[in-house]
Amino acid sequence: MKKTIIVLCLTLAPFISSASIETGARIDWMKGEIRAYSKAAVPIIKGSPVDAWDEKKTSLNAARMDAYGRAREKTVKQITDLLVSLRVDPENTIRDILDENDLSRNRLSEIVDNRISFRENPADFDGAGCEGRLRLADIIDALPFRFPGDDFPTRMDNPIETEYTSLVVDARGLGIKPMLFPSVYSSAGVEIYGKNFIDVSYAARYGMASYAYTENAAMKNKRAGEHPYYTAALRNLRDCPVISERDTRKVLSSRKTMGHLRRCRVIFIIDREK
Repeated sequence: MKKTIIVLCLTLAPFISSASIETGARIDWMKGEIRAYSKAAVPIIKGSPVDAWDEKKTSLNAARMDAYGRAREKTVKQITDLLVSLRVDPENTIRDILDENDLSRNRLSEIVDNRISFRENPADFDGAGCEGRLRLADIIDALPFRFPGDDFPTRMDNPIETEYTSLVVDARGLGIKPMLFPSVYSSAGVEIYGKNFIDVSYAARYGMASYAYTENAAMKNKRAGEHPYYTAALRNLRDCPVISERDTRKVLSSRKTMGHLRRCRVIFIIDREK
């Protein structure tokens, strides 16, 4: 029954007002998760707790458990409402994919059913709250994409081979927004990082990239490693950063560096949302 409710919510999501997205749910790109929090009150009649459905007297403990169940249902709905607006890549949101792919709809329903972690919180004397979290990396299993693991572009003009443990791209000031599958382009317009190059097993565990608001936060990210390569993006291409030819040559100079990129060791520094 619960799964049926989730599928119905996904089906109706395009018709849900944007106001519902703002009530207690948000995408935390820094931590790579969707978070939501909802509360439900214990109904009180004449000073006594009652059942929320038939208004019969019940114990305070039973009424609180029922309130927690209702708060949990609200939390799931908030996460689902926000999930369908999630940007996957420059062309698609989750909603776009669900409109065209029934298999992805069913897979996503199962993920929402089984992968959200919940934490119960007391909400005053006569209520209960529920916090829910869904990792963005868990969503990858539901998407109808191929991950061929293509070789990275080769260069004939590479400098001396240097191993970097990650790529950190400072994209502040370019209006770049986070997405599940971002790309990085050279100034010639060649994609040098994207979903076709990655080992999807790493993306499914950690996400394809991390996001930060400051250089300090990016360098402290575990994904950066001991010897990250830092560069500032030149411009925005399809809402993804473009780096210089010099930076491209350095990043692609080492097979070890490309191995780190294949394992999704990429961090974007973006503008903080206002």
